[in-house]
Amino acid sequence: MGKRGVGRDGLTTDELRRVEHLALTPGLRSGSEDVEGDRGPEVLGTDLVELKPSEVDDAAPPRRAEVSFYDYKDDQLVLKTVNLSTGEVEKTETREGEQPPPTRAEAVEAVEVLLADPLGAGLKQDYKAATGKALTGPGQLTTTAMIYRVDGENAGPDRVRACGEHRCVRLFTKVTDGPWIDVRHLVIDLSAGTVSRIG
Repeated sequence: MGKRGVGRDGLTTDELRRVEHLALTPGLRSGSEDVEGDRGPEVLGTDLVELKPSEVDDAAPPRRAEVSFYDYKDDQLVLKTVNLSTGEVEKTETREGEQPPPTRAEAVEAVEVLLADPLGAGLKQDYKAATGKALTGPGQLTTTAMIYRVDGENAGPDRVRACGEHRCVRLFTKVTDGPWIDVRHLVIDLSAGTVSRIG
């Protein structure tokens, strides 16, 4: 069972591992894909769930956690609520068009997609100008990703119209221990593996 938290304590490392293992049911594992196209969904995060009103005064209330997954195969957010006391998955929800913040793994994959695309040439040139070296992989950059949504005022090109239904990000990139390189005018569609220019 590993180390367990008590009451409203934050989830322990052992609990995090256990709840993600329990939430990743065989059907979800085999029927979904992560950001790299591998079998199984992308794990976005795990949070302790609030107690039900009827449980607040219990001497030993159950500990539940909600695991958020993104299934790139179906472009769906999958939420699984696991009871850590019983080991049961008590609730499963799927949502389309809901886009929680991207993970570090998704930011790294977005850089990979950008570097493989002709629109990544400017990033490579700016990196070379700043460091004198060739940019060959995401490990040479400090990168933050933010979800990109199409809004009415800036619909952008046709290729980004699916953003919101697809998982799309904009990147904020910096040479590690060096200057920022502005690539905010580019949108990486992680669902489709494409890059588009906006603005």
